[in-house]
Amino acid sequence: MTTTIRLRGPADIITVLPYHLGYRPAESLVVVCLMRNRIGVVGRIDLPPPDVDPDLVAVELLPIVRRERPDAVVLVGFESTHGQAEPASVAMRDAIESAGIRVVERLVVRDGRWWSLDCDRDCCPADGEPVQTDDEVPAVSDYIVRGRRPAGSRADLAARLAHRPEPEQDRRCAAFINDLATARRSRSALQRRRRRMLQDWARILDLTPSGPDAVAAPPPRDDEAWAWAVVSLLDVAVRDLLIAWLCPGTLDLEVFPASLRRLAESVLPPRSSGTARDARDARDARDARAARDARAAPVAEDAVEDTVEDAVGEGLVDRLAMVCRAAPPELSPGPLTVLAHVVWWQGDGALARTALDQALAVDPDYRLAALLERMVDVAARPRATA
Repeated sequence: MTTTIRLRGPADIITVLPYHLGYRPAESLVVVCLMRNRIGVVGRIDLPPPDVDPDLVAVELLPIVRRERPDAVVLVGFESTHGQAEPASVAMRDAIESAGIRVVERLVVRDGRWWSLDCDRDCCPADGEPVQTDDEVPAVSDYIVRGRRPAGSRADLAARLAHRPEPEQDRRCAAFINDLATARRSRSALQRRRRRMLQDWARILDLTPSGPDAVAAPPPRDDEAWAWAVVSLLDVAVRDLLIAWLCPGTLDLEVFPASLRRLAESVLPPRSSGTARDARDARDARDARAARDARAAPVAEDAVEDTVEDAVGEGLVDRLAMVCRAAPPELSPGPLTVLAHVVWWQGDGALARTALDQALAVDPDYRLAALLERMVDVAARPRATA
């Protein structure tokens, strides 16, 4: 289910951006695309050092804005020193306006206060406005109820996926690798092993409601299911089937062997119905039609909206993050890439990129991670690449 959240203008946008990005940005320029008063694609880039040409920011971000063709854009600079964000903000504004797209607000955030950089009216105090706290913005509660809680920083986001050594589980992974290699010698043995692996995945992915505010608990940390889940992703067919299962529309199940497909259907939890994604696609199509009819319509600052998936999506990400943390470093590219694909499919580019950076740091030649990295870098939407 997707919920529409109403924002009350620039001050609200600043406060909810961490919930949109997945972490609290620092020394960054954030580009917020608006399509008929709805938040669309959000892009973020580090502020360049003083000795780097700020036009390079536009080189990186303008292609994304051009492809989205928004009605308008809001630029938000997050800086630690006065004027730090201005060169990149100006370069980005000029590039966007040269593409025929309006920049309706340029904001800067520093030391807990924010300023409207282009306001020439008397309404904006010289010392800025205080950034609203989360509890001052009603929309924040909608994000929190639906499982969105931003990390404090990009480093915190990476720590969510980092390996947490469990000597016994590491030994199990090593033993299960040998077990899987032995099973590959026989079709029937491999089918039995795949059944076992998918059964363990089913336990991990079980998000069946167990109460009004809870879902089924994951297996204990010392359970063999975590080790089998990690090792299972060495079987490329199992890895790709899991991605197809968890991200409907990205890969047709018909491409998999019938025996593996039937096994998944009998063991794994039901696939997502795609209702939320279908609704988002329908909304995007409607917004695109409206934009073509009224490209010059004004954007009212008190009528900006955002959408957020309900908490079941975040619950799935939590379980996949547990698998990543259970993976010994040399086995981490598989779990990290599966998680990256799921969160990319859900629209979380920040966490997807974090997972892919970690996967490729371990294995620069991990082909699926490298392919997905290129898609994330250009902000390609999953529905467009399915």
